[in-house]
Amino acid sequence: MDLGKWLLGVDRTLVDQFQRWEIRWQALPKAWVLILILLPLVLLVPGFFYKRENQTAGGGSRFLLSVVRSALIAILLCALFQPILYLERELTKESYLVVLVDESLSMGLKDKYTEDEQYDALAKVAGMAPGGRVSPDARERLREMSRLDLVNMALKNPEMRILDQLKDRYIFKGYSFAKGLSPDPVLGSMNLPTRPEDQGPHRETAIGNAIDSVLKELHGQPIAAMVIISDGRSNAGTDPADVCAQLADRGMRIPIYTVGVGNPLPPKDISLSRLEAPDVAVAGDFVEFKFTVASKGFEGEIIQVAMTEKDTPVAPLYDVKLEGKEREVEQAGLMKWKPERPGEYLIRIATPVRAEELVETNNEVFHKIRIIDNKIKVLFVEGYPRWEYRYLKNALVRDKTMEVDVFLVSADEDFPQEGSPGRPPLTEFPGEKKQLAEYDVIIVGDVDPNVMRTAALTAQQVQENVVNFVEDLGGGLVMIAGEAWAPRMFADTPIARILPISIDRSSASSAILHEEPVRADLTPLGKESPLMRLVPSMSPEENLELWTDADGKGDGLAGFYWFYRARSPKAGAQVLAVHPTFEVENGQKLPVFCFQRIGRGMTFFSAVDSTWRWRFIRGDQYFYTFWGQVVRHMRGGRLIGSKRFQLELDKLDYAIGDRVRILGRVLDKEYEPLREPTYPVQLTPEGQLSVDIEMKAKENPENDPRKLGWFEGEYKAGRKGDYEVSLGPRGLDDDDPKVSVRFSVDDPNRENDNPVMDAQVLKKVSEATKGKFLTIYEIDRLISTIKETGEIVDIETKEQDLWDTPLVFVLFATLITIEWVIRKFVRLI
Repeated sequence: MDLGKWLLGVDRTLVDQFQRWEIRWQALPKAWVLILILLPLVLLVPGFFYKRENQTAGGGSRFLLSVVRSALIAILLCALFQPILYLERELTKESYLVVLVDESLSMGLKDKYTEDEQYDALAKVAGMAPGGRVSPDARERLREMSRLDLVNMALKNPEMRILDQLKDRYIFKGYSFAKGLSPDPVLGSMNLPTRPEDQGPHRETAIGNAIDSVLKELHGQPIAAMVIISDGRSNAGTDPADVCAQLADRGMRIPIYTVGVGNPLPPKDISLSRLEAPDVAVAGDFVEFKFTVASKGFEGEIIQVAMTEKDTPVAPLYDVKLEGKEREVEQAGLMKWKPERPGEYLIRIATPVRAEELVETNNEVFHKIRIIDNKIKVLFVEGYPRWEYRYLKNALVRDKTMEVDVFLVSADEDFPQEGSPGRPPLTEFPGEKKQLAEYDVIIVGDVDPNVMRTAALTAQQVQENVVNFVEDLGGGLVMIAGEAWAPRMFADTPIARILPISIDRSSASSAILHEEPVRADLTPLGKESPLMRLVPSMSPEENLELWTDADGKGDGLAGFYWFYRARSPKAGAQVLAVHPTFEVENGQKLPVFCFQRIGRGMTFFSAVDSTWRWRFIRGDQYFYTFWGQVVRHMRGGRLIGSKRFQLELDKLDYAIGDRVRILGRVLDKEYEPLREPTYPVQLTPEGQLSVDIEMKAKENPENDPRKLGWFEGEYKAGRKGDYEVSLGPRGLDDDDPKVSVRFSVDDPNRENDNPVMDAQVLKKVSEATKGKFLTIYEIDRLISTIKETGEIVDIETKEQDLWDTPLVFVLFATLITIEWVIRKFVRLI
């Protein structure tokens, strides 16, 4: 029998099986109690009592007895402190090694590497550098490889054998991930879907969710480590850092090794976006296309933007000198197209992709536009036959693209009012809403506002109808100032509210007179506006010279002797030309030509009454061109849609799950706002039957007339595709045209928002889990980097009580016997 095993109650062979042992005390008091109370009690109290014993015992005997008594007390205290033997050993089990490969759309990007060292490293991991040399052909092939292509080449590189080595050492488990997690991909041969309808699950990257899903799927299984191969663009789901923090909180020691794919250097890029152009325009008119050019890394370089229709150029090339260097810079662009024939057109505005650009799909924008060929209907109202009226009336009547009705207030009752050939002459001002709705543009000259009335309507009511014509029906209003009434006498009328200038009511100070003609100065907006471009073939510099005659040759536009003095332009006014020296009350230059958008329509104001003097240089050319462009521009609101129906969406492109907010306005047959609680719109998915969506009347507790007739509704985008929303008449006896707006629904795609590799996210994941971050160039070091300690997945412990072993009782019995013998010997008992 093993005496040591019997005394201690411990099997020596068992201790040898464990790698570490130590004595632990289960009931050990705090240090201050041990030192200040128990230790003095053990050492001093026995001596104190033995000192007071019978003096028959010598001092040495009493000292020996106090030592024995202290030892007995110490043994009792040790037993009360419950000592145990703690054994620990580390057990290694066969464990999982998990590899996750990113298959989101950003992994399909082709990075533009600029350093030779980058190509050498990539060629090495891709197995394309035999003998350590990279051929020009191999370098060209690397340029055409996507991020996922590089990952595939690295994983199946026979020289590195990454997957084979991992499978030899661990239970191997592979996954691919993007928005969700997919088990058992064919690592080394992965591909991204090319058809848009198949790309939905790949348009987001959720690294945090992927880690969490793996842990749930392998719950309870030993995981030695994870390897995540990704560009780090985690744009959905749980933050990867939060998932790693939760691992630490749960005591899960799983190192995560991340491999960053992509060029870590900031990418260069040129993009076109935010294209603005009308949906409908008139054949023969210039159509503006405004867009934004954003650039980064191409500062000082000049690009050419082309406008095409079916690959045929429709406008001159537009040059842009880029300003983006380290940070992205946006610049405004403007191109014009003059369509000659009616029809449906798809206009493409694009700039060639540069070799250094990372994203190659954002260099073009498209716009669908419908070109119509109907004539512009104009009502020209004038107070008396001044020169501006005579020449402008002739220009409008002769224009074959217009149908003009003229109403000269000062004419005799039997005088036949003029107009375009075939138009019946007016007998009174057409002030009814239905009558005004027949026109596109109203030109008001120097007219007494009190004569703008009909037999049934007062001047106030007629002017309210004119305001309604602009705000609700999308019409255009042009006012040409005069010395008698306009616009001063309109100060207290409804029309004053929609003019782009604030009216000065004082007759004494409402005009500026010059003895010599004064030319108007173009504002920065005017220099760019097609309204002020009197010869389309002229350059901006030549056009500016025409307006200013800066060279003094006398071939510029004639100046003006008389200007109406407005108080100021309104806040939303677009000022095209100003007086060169005279300032108004807000410190701005006096506006000469300006316009403003009001509701669906627009208003234009001219502070001069003698543009007819421009005829002295080139006949009618400049005069006719200017006013023709003004009329066409003011007609823009009438091209938007129906006269009675107005339909708006909050945007035109939606992601699945978004709310499509629909806003519509409905006028009845008399062009009065419809007062009903609901009104339907028709929603038609492409290739399917339409469904009705009931809109509700907007709340209008103040009974504001401008808010009457408005309805709102919404639709939750649940399926991707193209849709059309239509608003129109409900009854068969109502044949007014409907208005429609198209919109698209697609899967959310955040992959191109910021496509550069996000090394910081991957580094945070590795650091938080005691792993390590590598770049794709360093993937050959992955095997050696994964720590062997990753295989340690369990620790076995064992505890054995020592306080109740035979050794304790033997010691106690031996000491108390010794004490009895000594006491007997010295006659203390």
